[in-house]
Amino acid sequence: FSCQDKNLPPVSEKPITKEIQPKDLKSFEANPKAQYKAKFADGKDFDSYDYKGRKLVFSFFSYTHRDAKDMLKSLMKLKEYEQNYNFRIFAVSINSGKNAEVQKFLQDNHIDLPLIFDDANLSLAAQLNIVSEVTFVGVNQNHEPSFGVKQYVFNKNPDDEKTLLAYIKQGLSIQEYHSTQPRYGMYPKAPDF
Repeated sequence: FSCQDKNLPPVSEKPITKEIQPKDLKSFEANPKAQYKAKFADGKDFDSYDYKGRKLVFSFFSYTHRDAKDMLKSLMKLKEYEQNYNFRIFAVSINSGKNAEVQKFLQDNHIDLPLIFDDANLSLAAQLNIVSEVTFVGVNQNHEPSFGVKQYVFNKNPDDEKTLLAYIKQGLSIQEYHSTQPRYGMYPKAPDF
């Protein structure tokens, strides 16, 4: 994409940057009756129906994978938008039976995302066609898969994370306004117009 074009291409189009290839981005077939179930770290049930009308981002990871920390840290940068843009990000561990180790990994790396554990059969990963140990998928308000990556490979170049976050923001309909004009007044909570 060009410097003037602020909109990133859809998942199936040309590479976003030279480092990020189309094979790294994932395309999906929509399933309008999608319901996703798993367990939270505290043992409570996770059911996507409890988040009806919200976009969800499932960030799958194995705590032993070298790229897990980088991906989760990148996604943490989007938490500030969750309330205003009606979405939630979840860390989804594929390390069944390793609850203590996974929670320690998140705590040691200061990752504050709701944690769900996929079951031993990786049912949630199978339902979302996950094929990598470190990846994420976003679902729209109807919980149809709508964007994601096949494998997280975006920490090899300093601009990769920035490009990736712009891609996710597009998938979540996050629009940021950056005025070049000075702002006046004492209205820190007022939106930009």
